[in-house]
Amino acid sequence: MQAIDLYIWREGQTEGPYSSLEVRKKIWEQALQPSDFGWREGFDDWKPLSEIPGLIVPEVPQAPSTASVPEPSGSRRKRSMIGYLRFAGFRLRWVARLVDSMLIFLVCTPLDFFIANQWMGGAHAFTKFGAFHIPPQLYLVNLAFSWVYFATFEASPMQGTLGKRLLNLRVTDPSGERPSLLRTLVRYPSKILSAISIIGYPMVLWTRHKRALHDFIAGTYVIREL
Repeated sequence: MQAIDLYIWREGQTEGPYSSLEVRKKIWEQALQPSDFGWREGFDDWKPLSEIPGLIVPEVPQAPSTASVPEPSGSRRKRSMIGYLRFAGFRLRWVARLVDSMLIFLVCTPLDFFIANQWMGGAHAFTKFGAFHIPPQLYLVNLAFSWVYFATFEASPMQGTLGKRLLNLRVTDPSGERPSLLRTLVRYPSKILSAISIIGYPMVLWTRHKRALHDFIAGTYVIREL
């Protein structure tokens, strides 16, 4: 699946391409107007952004009157932006996790054998009482690699692991922006609680913003780009 790439026509100049998420953010920040024109592959002509199929144009809040009590700068807008995002469902998230698990397996398997050959006495490190087993030390290596992989990719400008980006999924913070490294470092070990609680992962099926238990703990959302 490919995200919608839009070109913008403003003041006699073409800008872009932008993803649909970037366009919605620019409208929300009032860097673009719904009346500005957009074009993508398959269009015969430029169309107002408000008329482009599949593009949810957020309703930009009006500035508060002088009689109202002001909120901290940007807080109201950031909290509200999450309501204009599309959230990834259980199936897409499961497929993304499957892809990531395969990638981690492809990296960790030769890494495990390399470590075993260098510091654990070779192939016999994988046998115990005549049966195959993985030494506990290598479980820790694999866990550390997975933690670094998920945390760094989700906190990067990509906002998602390779599996998530393949399906046009991104991880965001409560404002709809890129999460901090601290959030993503908390998010990965919180998945253990999602697993042992049994309902932690299926919560995606019924929670309002399709969040799993570890999303609530870390304060994250998983969104889907068009």
